[in-house]
Amino acid sequence: MYLCVNFVQKKIHSKLKSTDQHELINLKDFGSEDVAKAIRKVDLRTMSCTIHTDQICCAFCTDCDQPVCMDCLIDSHKKHEYTKLNEVDDTTISEMKELQNKLESCLQFCGNVKERLEKILLDGDKTFQEIKDQILLTKKEIKETVSKYAEELLEELESIWKPTENQIKT
Repeated sequence: MYLCVNFVQKKIHSKLKSTDQHELINLKDFGSEDVAKAIRKVDLRTMSCTIHTDQICCAFCTDCDQPVCMDCLIDSHKKHEYTKLNEVDDTTISEMKELQNKLESCLQFCGNVKERLEKILLDGDKTFQEIKDQILLTKKEIKETVSKYAEELLEELESIWKPTENQIKT
């Protein structure tokens, strides 16, 4: 796969027999869906057989779920079912797009759930802090009330006992 963009390279590619299978792609278009299709098309046309490395795959054995060359068709895949390589590629791409759509939908759903959970957490933290502050304030008020009441009881005890104590001592 060659990315031939300037004028000189285009002129050279048009004159060389060995480059007649090359697909010319403008670099600014690289990464687009059309370019991805062109790359896959070139890959399918030049896919070497894993068994007969000097052969190019020409079909897809649906029984074995693998690309095959002419030698494979004649030798080890005689009575198998076949399909065109580009049909398998198109089906795979379609399935991948469907999976991508499902994943994007799941990501959106998970993003929404995450936002809701973050809000629940934030609200929960706020409520927790408010209740904690109220408990601490109530604790302080109760302590002050109990301390004040204890002081009053001690004063009352003293006011009752001291006169009696003084009377006994005298």
